[in-house]
Amino acid sequence: QILIHLLFATALIGTGFYAFALKGNERAADIGRFLFRFTTIGIVISFLAILWLVFNHRFEYHYVWNYSSRELQAWYLFAAGYAGQEGSFLLWTLWVAVLGVALSAFGRRKGMESEIMVFYSLILVFLLLLLVIKNPFAYVWETFAKDGVADGFVPQNGKGLNPLLHNVWITIHPPILFTGFAAMSAPFALAMAGLLKRDYQNWVKHALPWTLYSTAILGFGIMLGGF
Repeated sequence: QILIHLLFATALIGTGFYAFALKGNERAADIGRFLFRFTTIGIVISFLAILWLVFNHRFEYHYVWNYSSRELQAWYLFAAGYAGQEGSFLLWTLWVAVLGVALSAFGRRKGMESEIMVFYSLILVFLLLLLVIKNPFAYVWETFAKDGVADGFVPQNGKGLNPLLHNVWITIHPPILFTGFAAMSAPFALAMAGLLKRDYQNWVKHALPWTLYSTAILGFGIMLGGF
């Protein structure tokens, strides 16, 4: 929980430095880039931590208790990492952060990193705010405190995965779909950068590869969901 709050703070501060860099402050851009990459590493660690907790049946965590059980096979345990709302938000945030590192390098080559990343980082800030509110690392006794659950209570087993999700495609469909959701942020950030620079033509050329990629991935994910 502390890590999630720390990552929210670093993402917010990093966005602020990218905003300062809009005035041509290269030092501010360097700090913003460092904080974004630091946040990305922290998000990767957070997602791996959720998977570790699920695979090790740490049912004292509400999320693990709510979406996994000892009876689940390995691929369903992996799917439990993003089967719930908190896990889905974390997976979405993970892809936004990872793609953001690539987008930052792309923007730097095009001479418009700060204009792009000030908007893209803001998306990461709001996703992390969702994780602050819907924290996947909350304990069972914190969630059910009003019901009189004692501190330190550890359930023997979890509720398990929703039976509707007991399908091997659950291990493939959501990660691809959330990759598409995350990738759609790039054309938006490029469009906003074009407006900020009053460059109403060239941003289209820069955004086209990202738009094609995000449309293809999202479309593929939707088709998998339908299948």
